[in-house]
Amino acid sequence: MWFATKLTEAPQEQPASVLAAAQQAGLDASDTSRNDELERHIKAATAYVERYCSIRLVTQSIEMICDSFRDLDHLPDAPLQDIGEITYLDPTGVAQVLAADVYENHLDDLSPSIVLGYGKAWPAIRPGSRIRITATAGYGAAAAVPAPIVSAILDLVGLSFSLSGKDVLVRMDTVEGVGSRQYGGVVEVSGAVERAVADLLANYRRWPL
Repeated sequence: MWFATKLTEAPQEQPASVLAAAQQAGLDASDTSRNDELERHIKAATAYVERYCSIRLVTQSIEMICDSFRDLDHLPDAPLQDIGEITYLDPTGVAQVLAADVYENHLDDLSPSIVLGYGKAWPAIRPGSRIRITATAGYGAAAAVPAPIVSAILDLVGLSFSLSGKDVLVRMDTVEGVGSRQYGGVVEVSGAVERAVADLLANYRRWPL
């Protein structure tokens, strides 16, 4: 069984830039007065995408925790760039680092696994203890994140930014002496964006283990 993954080193950048978010929101690129707000929307959208797809985007360090070596057949996080070390408690309760020649890393796209090496055997562990695997996760730097994922994040940023500070029940804006503009309600707009986001992320979504 897998337990909640621990984030040990957060990403140093976001997959979408503030400039791209400003353009998505229809803001003048030279106006930086709302950059902090845009950054909050980017972080929220990124967190949503990572949770929705069960993936990691920009390089980050994680610790995965399970209770059996059999669990290593299907790792809970992806993509993974490399595996650091695997630690466990032996039957006497002493912490051990699993020798690198015991296993092989199969870090294949969104279905990574750690398999037993030929002619090797998993060591015995203390009953009720945990196996811990450190790893570097994510596609790499922000520029390495696939374009459809970035587009999905920007769509979510555009939606959340457009709805912030507005009465979502209002369906018409009127400017005295100019005229009025009618638009779709929040349900219609949100639904359209959510469908577009789901389509963009379809090839990157992992199903629960």
